[in-house]
Amino acid sequence: MKKIAGILLMLVLLAALCAAAAETTGTCGEGITWTLDGEGLLRVEGSGAMADGTFWKDTVQADAIRRVEIGEGVTRIGEGAFTGCTELSEVTVPDSVTAIGGSAFEECGKLAEMKLPDHITEVAGMSFSENTKLILSGLHTESGDTLGGWGFPFYLQGDDTKYIYSYTEDGVRLGLSVAEPVDPDAETVIFPEGMESIFPDFFKQMKHCKQARIPDSMTDLTIASFGGVYRDFVILCNKGSAAEEFAREQGLQFDNGEEQVIGWQITDPEEKVKWVVKNYIRPEMTEREKALILHNWIINNSSYDDSMTIYESDRILVEGKGVCEAYSHAYYRLLQEAGIASCTFSGETVPRSPSGHAWNMVRIDGTWYFVDCTWDDPGRYLMDAPCISGQEKTHYFLMTDSEMAEDHEWDPDYSADKGRMFEWYDPETKQVVRQQDWDGEARYLLNWQDMTAVVINSVHEKQYAVAVPKFYRKDDNEFRVIGVEEGVCRGNEKLVYVTIGSMVEFIGADAFRDCPKLKNITIETELLTADTIGANVFTGIHSDAVIHCPESKVEEYRTLFKEKGVEATVTGY
Repeated sequence: MKKIAGILLMLVLLAALCAAAAETTGTCGEGITWTLDGEGLLRVEGSGAMADGTFWKDTVQADAIRRVEIGEGVTRIGEGAFTGCTELSEVTVPDSVTAIGGSAFEECGKLAEMKLPDHITEVAGMSFSENTKLILSGLHTESGDTLGGWGFPFYLQGDDTKYIYSYTEDGVRLGLSVAEPVDPDAETVIFPEGMESIFPDFFKQMKHCKQARIPDSMTDLTIASFGGVYRDFVILCNKGSAAEEFAREQGLQFDNGEEQVIGWQITDPEEKVKWVVKNYIRPEMTEREKALILHNWIINNSSYDDSMTIYESDRILVEGKGVCEAYSHAYYRLLQEAGIASCTFSGETVPRSPSGHAWNMVRIDGTWYFVDCTWDDPGRYLMDAPCISGQEKTHYFLMTDSEMAEDHEWDPDYSADKGRMFEWYDPETKQVVRQQDWDGEARYLLNWQDMTAVVINSVHEKQYAVAVPKFYRKDDNEFRVIGVEEGVCRGNEKLVYVTIGSMVEFIGADAFRDCPKLKNITIETELLTADTIGANVFTGIHSDAVIHCPESKVEEYRTLFKEKGVEATVTGY
């Protein structure tokens, strides 16, 4: 028995010696050692950061390493530490590790997933193979970290959603985004608190999504993420959150728990127009802000009708479908309801062969601009329109003549720079009519094409003196006053003095008719003819009225006014 026991003891010792012989050891940094056993398990132990470099390559084969355990106390996994370990399938990382060097686990094709400490702050570029699923136990939100600075996606423990941190080239973090949906067929998406943004085109993958819960932490929202959502899509958010403000600015439906701005079910076009303006336009907004939000509502709630059969603005307002004419007329109706002067406009496009097209002119703070909602819609790809990238939304918003002329052609008699000819907005009737301006004494009709103006009426019927100036000045613009329209002062019982400026080319019929006290008339212009003086211009004025005019025109004007039935004395000055 003693002999057998001795033999067994020798076998145990021999096995131990063989096992020890199967182990390979070495160092991989100051105070850091590594050991690879015969089963393919490589342990790294010590305190501090591992050195950069593939520390094992001179002593073992890459395919011998099958599992890795990093011991507590190690703070950094070195650059290239396990590059090329094709059989490596499992890695254990302790909480003490805060950084992973570049290419640390590159070309490790069997490493299907790897759990990282939730407080890790640095993962360098190309640290992992593309098929490695990184798992964190929680979202990392500390400022200044560089986790995934190269855009590597990761997952949360127990969550199949793919996340990604995005950064600028300088390493400044832009935000934490959702890269891919959990379930492309889901009707509801709930983003966790801590999220800051959504990856572009995220919802294009969500063909059935009708609502998304957006947390308060999500402040970096862009419309590019919401491309492809349906008309009935609703943003669920908290009142006063960045998500609510984003929804308002982009014309998207939302529910903040206290207020539901949901109108896809409205089928009456007029009601829809009023609903949009009521819910998205606020009194404190500037004209530009109002015009932009209504522009956004059109393009974010509409898609182009490739069948080229839907021209009615009613259809695009209610159904969200139409051609360029429907876009422009719908935008006009929204602006009209909001009290902003605009008109629809037509011309041709010029990226390829000329084709008929419709857009708008909009007056913002007294200045006219072009707006093309159709070409700002990122779902619109016909005609090779520039800047339609799927993210560009405001390229054709408030454009000047020269900017628009790069790919649009139109009647040269009309100009955004000079203004839409003879048109203005009447807030009472909510109609675009001829453009007028008020100087405190008279109302003028302005022609921005040739920079002329016409007096169309005086301030009130009791005005005792009216002077038609040589020029009318508006801001930095100067208009030649070339005429007086029909009946501008008719029946003014207080009027005594009238001066007609030197640029006036015509005076309309009944302009000063039935002004019994009108006694002193000065005509500075030399441009009047029998054809440009209307009937009964001075009928019913004071019996002793005197008309003063340039000495060179006395005889001509005396004859002219007598033919018009004017009994006043004509004298020169």
